[in-house]
Amino acid sequence: TVVLLYDILLAAVSPDSFTLYNFPAVLCILLSVIYDVLDCKRQSRTFDALSSWESCCTLEAADPVALATALSASGKRDDAKIASAMRLRRGKFAENYFKHTNRKNPALRILNYVIAPVIALSLAVFLIALAAGRGFVPSLNTFTVMVLIAMPVFTMAALIYPFWDMTRNLLGSGAVLLNETEADAYADTDAVVFDEEDVFGQRSLVIKKIGLCGGIVAGDVFGILDGASAVFDKVGGALAGAFRRAAEGAEATGSGEAEILDVCEGGIVAAAKGRRYLIGGNAFMSANGIAAPFDSDDEAFAADGGSAVMYIAVDGEVALKLYVSYLADSDFRDTVTALSERGIRPIMTSNDPNIDDALMARMLGEMKCPVRVIRNKAALVASDAAAVAAASGDEKVDACLIADGEDWSVLIGAVTACGKLRRTSKLNMNIGIGTICLSVLLAAFLGALGILYGMSSAYVALYQVICVLPAVISSKLLLN
Repeated sequence: TVVLLYDILLAAVSPDSFTLYNFPAVLCILLSVIYDVLDCKRQSRTFDALSSWESCCTLEAADPVALATALSASGKRDDAKIASAMRLRRGKFAENYFKHTNRKNPALRILNYVIAPVIALSLAVFLIALAAGRGFVPSLNTFTVMVLIAMPVFTMAALIYPFWDMTRNLLGSGAVLLNETEADAYADTDAVVFDEEDVFGQRSLVIKKIGLCGGIVAGDVFGILDGASAVFDKVGGALAGAFRRAAEGAEATGSGEAEILDVCEGGIVAAAKGRRYLIGGNAFMSANGIAAPFDSDDEAFAADGGSAVMYIAVDGEVALKLYVSYLADSDFRDTVTALSERGIRPIMTSNDPNIDDALMARMLGEMKCPVRVIRNKAALVASDAAAVAAASGDEKVDACLIADGEDWSVLIGAVTACGKLRRTSKLNMNIGIGTICLSVLLAAFLGALGILYGMSSAYVALYQVICVLPAVISSKLLLN
């Protein structure tokens, strides 16, 4: 706008003596158009990815107070530093796409406050030059060059560039970030909370042996397993499928016939098929005054990797003893290891009485941030409609960081990318502010000396290109 007004004014006042500064102005406009094209491509790629996914997942902020309470209730240690936790959430549809996409970068708004001071300073230098008798045309030339040098046009591009670079090179095809302003919400993540079903599939455990206790005969086994199946259909987790398969010989399935009375560390209390069930380990049985048979080889079995010995007591007496082995596939190990190596605490919600910190440590070995297991009682009090929606994933998610529901592990790399983006943006903001201050001082100094008069537009454009190089180079290095 300044260049256009300058051309019109001097074309009328002094058509034979003014210098054209259209080149740097057109270069700025060209850069803006290039960014718009690149950003449209980014949005198109993002929209195509979201449209192609049959399901999606995101990380939403977890309640830090509720999480701290759950961790302390479970007796967990080394978790006092968790300040920003995210919880994995699945859905069928990501809503509010345009709301997130069109949100403006607040860093760019800050640069708006630079424009008025730059023009005011340029006008001051223009008036000083007129008062010094340099003439109208030289003074107006000085004003125009000062505006072109000090205006943060290329600095704006440097602040915008890192987001495009990150979405193209770091996120890949499995995750999208709709808006760079919300990267801060994920950059400080200390812990990620996920459900047992997110890492243990229906075939990720094996019931290796079932022992009969307390005078139970073989004919009663299927009825007891049917009741246990009903309990775990309510509780969820990998054991639900295992008990369902184990009870296939029963005349009726127990699904939906159980009432969960209590879920605590090491055990479950429930009512199923008119009987009282206690399901858990040896310590849980002892705490409830029930004597559990313990063989000499049970301890050795339980100490072997992801193995555990579990008891089922019916109406106050142990009826079955199960030897259960959990299997952690390579994807699960890679996901948890990636979280741990980045200093992010993996936290699993599970109501399985066998799964605890000790079992996860035996399965995964020594880790920088070991897996913590907390009991998810909230899942037991949800309404039937909410439970069905959550189980089927037939719900909407409102988030800015979204991944393909088939592989939520890509969110871990996306969280790391958000941290890199924030560091890069902060550095570029500092570079931009420094460049603006340097440009204003340099332009004011040269303008006061009269050096800006008649300066070639190529020099002005070259100066702006040089100023933006540090920000682009820093983006390439930090986002590698």
